[in-house]
Amino acid sequence: MKAGSAWIEEFWRIVLLIAVAWVIGSQLGHVIPVLFLALLIYTFINLFNLRRLADWLGDPDVSRIPIRYGLWGGIYSQIGGITTRQAQREQRLKRMLNEFASSTSAFPDATVALAADGKILWFNDAATRL
Repeated sequence: MKAGSAWIEEFWRIVLLIAVAWVIGSQLGHVIPVLFLALLIYTFINLFNLRRLADWLGDPDVSRIPIRYGLWGGIYSQIGGITTRQAQREQRLKRMLNEFASSTSAFPDATVALAADGKILWFNDAATRL
């Protein structure tokens, strides 16, 4: 579901909640308390979903997304996509570093990779003989 349509869907869900609460409140003769109760329940549901999101963010496993529909599902899906792309970038970087290490380890001359602060990050076998 696209993010824009999820927001529109959530908007109409709130409008429907208010309309139903208004009708029930009118029937009971207590519109304001029923509206307050309905919006309070809606708020607690969103707080519960926010708590689930906070817990899930501790270990954002895309296969364990708690909600896959509506506004919250869209949020989880977007974060899951970012997490997946980040993991793919990390794997690609590891692969590139391993290729660099294996190609430079064959150099007959000493090769040393330094960090910006001068710390040694990596060196080949020829550098160990210095």
